[in-house]
Amino acid sequence: MRERDLIWRISEILGGVENDDCALIEAGERYLVATTDMLHRQTDFPEIMNPWQMGWMSVAVNLSDIAAMGAEPAGLLMAVGLPAEADLYFIGELFSGFRDCAAYYGTRILGGDTDSHQELTVTGTALGFVEKDLALRRRGARIGDLLCTTGSLGGAGGGLYAWQQVRLDSPFIEELLEPEPRLA
Repeated sequence: MRERDLIWRISEILGGVENDDCALIEAGERYLVATTDMLHRQTDFPEIMNPWQMGWMSVAVNLSDIAAMGAEPAGLLMAVGLPAEADLYFIGELFSGFRDCAAYYGTRILGGDTDSHQELTVTGTALGFVEKDLALRRRGARIGDLLCTTGSLGGAGGGLYAWQQVRLDSPFIEELLEPEPRLA
């Protein structure tokens, strides 16, 4: 089953969960914006990725969802399932990647959880705020709207393809290893 189909089915079960990048929660004149993403060693982190890059990517994918809603980040919670072979160097670099990415984008890690796990699993939850009239939602798009993007598209996908083809000199590799969320 494709992820989009699974999300649609889960939304039916839970009673109409919105299909946006983040949940929007009433908070006075603004929305509290919340999102979560889970990443696994075997499926999400290429073998060439070092622990610091894994940490950076784990934060970046969550901040990217916050940016997609037009929100400013307020902080992140990071939950990490660590395999037995993870040593102190690996753990230190992973968490330094979390910290460095968050700081680069003007936010911070607020807390989280750690546990033992068979494979490295990282779940990030990002929180942010957006003025109600500035929230960018999928359902607001209409035929004829002008669609704009910032930066280039497809770089991480190009990097994954280059890595799979063992073309490690590709300029797209960096976009795969150290993605840049498009925060304002």
